[in-house]
Amino acid sequence: MDTMFKRHHHNLIPALLLTIVVLLQNYAAYSQQNQYIELAMDSLVALSDSAYGLDTELSNGPIYYQKNLYAQGTPFYESTEWRPGSVTINGRLHTGNLMKYNIETDKLILLVTLRSGLSTSIILDPEHVEEFFLNNQHFIPAENVATDVIRTAYVHEVYKGDITLVASYRKNFINDYNAKTPYGKYSNRQSTYFISQNGSVTRISNKKTLLSLFEDHKRELHRYMKQQKFKFRKADTRQWHDLIAFCDNLESSQP
Repeated sequence: MDTMFKRHHHNLIPALLLTIVVLLQNYAAYSQQNQYIELAMDSLVALSDSAYGLDTELSNGPIYYQKNLYAQGTPFYESTEWRPGSVTINGRLHTGNLMKYNIETDKLILLVTLRSGLSTSIILDPEHVEEFFLNNQHFIPAENVATDVIRTAYVHEVYKGDITLVASYRKNFINDYNAKTPYGKYSNRQSTYFISQNGSVTRISNKKTLLSLFEDHKRELHRYMKQQKFKFRKADTRQWHDLIAFCDNLESSQP
């Protein structure tokens, strides 16, 4: 009987730890202000993860809690919904995950399901993330491209050939508290594009900058953008992909 009690007590500890972690996570998301709660959450989730035997290589970061939970809009790359994805950490590919990319805080978030069936979310350590696919879109560390001109941890690899095009994404929280947005709001997604070519990286800040990279093909580019109704400030990633693929083809066909 004493043995049964010890076994029951041992099994109960992880469950209690997990319950505390989840409660603290929810409270922190609601209060948005106590750093000691964050520290407690980090310590408790480490104990709980250890007890439940999670993949420590994948689950290598602190608990994530969302600030400004009731603000209008979302801090995430696409939506608040979890997206299917895969991530490579230390050379090992992890598939079948659910993830989000918070582009306000520049954090990659992983949904972790424990053996009990309960779930929590953690921040993946950018120092160990070599690449990830989020909803079939490829992201790589910005340091693989250029750390001196890119200010985010990750960039979206929009096109890769002899020319590479990447996009850096940001959102800001706007503390504009009024009747329409009593909890503030998030800005629209801001996309900054960079072209890597012949060992140099250029921030494409306007149409003039883009055309200056392809001096020998300005006429063809003007014609292409007019035919495709390419609007520099409004173009989506598919339009950018097709444009740079066109530029790459022009460059490669040049004698």
